[in-house]
Amino acid sequence: MNWTEIKEKYPKASRLLINYYDIDDSLIGIRYFVEDYLARNLYDFFDEQGLYINILVEDNEYTNSINWLYWIVDSEKRIDDYSFQTRTEAEEKAFEKAFEILENKLPIK
Repeated sequence: MNWTEIKEKYPKASRLLINYYDIDDSLIGIRYFVEDYLARNLYDFFDEQGLYINILVEDNEYTNSINWLYWIVDSEKRIDDYSFQTRTEAEEKAFEKAFEILENKLPIK
């Protein structure tokens, strides 16, 4: 994930993550945290914010291939996106979308 872009595009949501896990606010600190603990901690963080991320695999028996997809469920709606080649790609896109949703939900400061 591009954390410079995440911090710029979603400043309130990234600040909430930094405060939630008491991460060093530098990009180096965030990258260290993410590289060592990314998936599990981000799932937990977004669960606490009421955004539930599901990563699923879809087996296409007609093309003999698989696609990865994500769902994000919150109190207002379900968002989904399909046709990723890898789980990692689906997770990264899901996390980016979850940051966007959270950013829009947080009050203006």
